[in-house]
Amino acid sequence: MYDGASSPYGETGSISTFNGAEMRARGRPVFLHGMWRSGSTFLWSRFRETPDTCCFYEPLHHCLAKLTVERIAEDTPEQITAHRHPALSAPYFAEFAPLIRRKGVRYYNRRLAYHRFALQPDESHPKLQRYIAGLIDHGLGQGCTPVLGFNRTGLRLAWLKANFDAYNIYIDREPAAIWASYAAELARGNCGFYSMWMTVLENNAGHPVFAPLVERLALRPPLTGVVEKPKARHRRLLETMSDDETYFMVFYLWLACTGHALAQSDLLIDTRLAEAPHYPHRMAAEIAYATGLRVDLDEMRAAESRVDLPRSTRDRIERSAVKLFPRAALPRTPQSVRGLAAVSTRKADLLAAIL
Repeated sequence: MYDGASSPYGETGSISTFNGAEMRARGRPVFLHGMWRSGSTFLWSRFRETPDTCCFYEPLHHCLAKLTVERIAEDTPEQITAHRHPALSAPYFAEFAPLIRRKGVRYYNRRLAYHRFALQPDESHPKLQRYIAGLIDHGLGQGCTPVLGFNRTGLRLAWLKANFDAYNIYIDREPAAIWASYAAELARGNCGFYSMWMTVLENNAGHPVFAPLVERLALRPPLTGVVEKPKARHRRLLETMSDDETYFMVFYLWLACTGHALAQSDLLIDTRLAEAPHYPHRMAAEIAYATGLRVDLDEMRAAESRVDLPRSTRDRIERSAVKLFPRAALPRTPQSVRGLAAVSTRKADLLAAIL
């Protein structure tokens, strides 16, 4: 396990498992993955500042079904900063503008945001395949490397790898810090992050990974014909949930997404290690070696949100979540075991317990 004292990378920042001749071809798509509030926007923004890239922000975002050119312009620099995101050179969804026909991004369907959130490599999903292929083709048509910055692919990496020749990077953050960020947003009246995860769970309740958590939280899909919006329903539910319960939910989902990424990502970046000696430089060197893109990660930080749950409470909740997690859902493979070396020691121990 990588604890910052030593590096799994060589002096050049590269690891021996990569085939440089295959991966350094400029133009090969890059897929970025991470949970909401994991540092994914920062990573995406660094690619966007890199010349000769076409960077799509959250290509599976639910708002893309009704996106308009006028709506894109509403994301002002002030609003972007208010979201605690890095300053951007253009609004989040600017790259989608040429793909909009009055309203909505070409080939996008809102069901892509939440339905079939976990996919096996051999599953057929022609709508998702056509949509992503369209984004890639558009980027390549501009003479650029397409970069897709996902937040809804935590259990779709294997499918994406089977269907697209892309370089997959997963960015990971401490689960307690992700939870603290969600909780801080909820305290400000924004239940969006919790609500999106609850929508995922409700629409994938029968999947082996999600089913135990759905039962534990007593989530139920909305009744047919009920007009109440999901966010309002979720807000009422959150009012009945303790911090222990919301942390259980976030930690369980972190186990699922990061556990999947261990076996499927080409590179896993752990923000917890950002201040280890030369870590941002090593990650940038790895990206340059694999993709030919020079991405500046010097501003990556390990700064974490204040967590109001005592360590003993978190330890108890985490042990309970590990016990509930269905181990057969994420089979132990040589690659997932090797992936444990890319995260901090404590996280590696937690993830090893479910593999």
